[in-house]
Amino acid sequence: MAILAVIGFTNALFLGKYLVRYTNYTIPAILVYLVALVALYRVWNKGTNTIPISAVFLSLALVCVGSVVGFSRFPVEKLNVDRWSVIYTFFDALKSGTYPYGVRSNMSNLPGPLPVYFVMAYPFYLLKEIGYMPLLALVLLTIYLFKKGKKENTDYTFALFILMFSPFMLWEIFARSTVFFVSLLWYIYADWLLTKGIDKPRNLILAGLFGGLLLSTRFIYVLLLGLYGIYFIKQKVKLPRIILWGIVTILALLVTLLPLYILYPTDFIKSNPFQTESLSYIPFWLNFLFPILALGMGFFAKDNKQAIFFSGMVLLLVVALYFGFHIIKDGWTNTFYLSFADISYFIIPIPFLLGVMQKQLKITN
Repeated sequence: MAILAVIGFTNALFLGKYLVRYTNYTIPAILVYLVALVALYRVWNKGTNTIPISAVFLSLALVCVGSVVGFSRFPVEKLNVDRWSVIYTFFDALKSGTYPYGVRSNMSNLPGPLPVYFVMAYPFYLLKEIGYMPLLALVLLTIYLFKKGKKENTDYTFALFILMFSPFMLWEIFARSTVFFVSLLWYIYADWLLTKGIDKPRNLILAGLFGGLLLSTRFIYVLLLGLYGIYFIKQKVKLPRIILWGIVTILALLVTLLPLYILYPTDFIKSNPFQTESLSYIPFWLNFLFPILALGMGFFAKDNKQAIFFSGMVLLLVVALYFGFHIIKDGWTNTFYLSFADISYFIIPIPFLLGVMQKQLKITN
C-alpha cells in the first residue's frame, strides 16, 4: 500500500496543479481518482485476480496513438516547460561551434544534464519531437515488466495499467519531459545489477561501464550507487570488487566528459554540468544528508526487491526534502502553482516503485 500511496500522491499533485485551471471541482476530481485507484487495487490484489494483459497492451496502443495525434494539437512552444528547449539549444549550439553548456533555454535555464543524456536525446532532436522519449519509455517498461513477470511468474498488470492513465505520465508525454525516461533506464540497470551481481569479472566491468554512462545523465543517481555498494557489502561481496566497480564507474563517467574538456577547455572549467547540477536551490547541508539516507537504506535492504524499493524511497525523500525546503522558503503558492520547485521530480522514483509492485501468481504444473 505504500507504493500505491506514493503513486496516488504524485497523481494528486499533478491533478491539483493543472486541473484547477479548467474546473472548480479539482478536489472532488482528485477524491474520485483516488477512490477508483484504491478500488481497482483491492480487486486486483484479491486472490488470483489479474488485469488481462490484452487490456494493458490495448491501453498502451491507445496512449501511443493518442499521444502522436496530440503532439500536433498541443505544440510544446505554448507550454511553460523547457526540457525540450534545453535539448534543442544544446545541439544548436554544438552545430554552430558554441560551447553547449553556456547557452540558455527558452526559459533562461542552463543545461543541467550530463553528456550521455544529450546523446540519448539526439535521435529525438532529429525527429523534432522530444515527446517520443517518454512514450518510448512507457513502451519499454511495459515490455520489460511483461517479460519479467513471465520469467518470475508474477503479475505486474496493475502497475502497468494505472501507469497508462496516470495524470503524471500523460503530463510527462505532452510536456515533452525526459524524467521518466532516464529514471526507467536506471531502474533497468539496478534490476540487472542486483540480479547479476559483480562477482564475475565480466559483470563487474559491464556494471561499471553502464553505471558510468548512466551517471552521465543526472548526477542525483549517484546516491543509488552508494546504496548498492552498502547492499553488496551486506551480501558479502568482496570489498576489492566493490571498489573496482566504483573505479570503473568513475572512469566511464570521466570519459564521457573528456570531449567537452578537449574541445572547450576554458569554457568547461568556467561552466560545466557538475556546476549546473549543483545549482539545486537547496541548503548546502542537505547535500550531506542525502548520502546518509542512501547508505542507510542500503544497510537495511534484506534482498534485491527491498534494494529496488529503497532506491525509489531514497529518491522520493530527496525530492520531498527539496520540495519542502521551497515551501518553507518561498511559500506554498510560489512553490506549487508558480513552479518555484518542479513537481515533475516526483516522477523520478516511480519506475523503481512500479518495478516491485507485483504479486506472485499461482504456480501450475
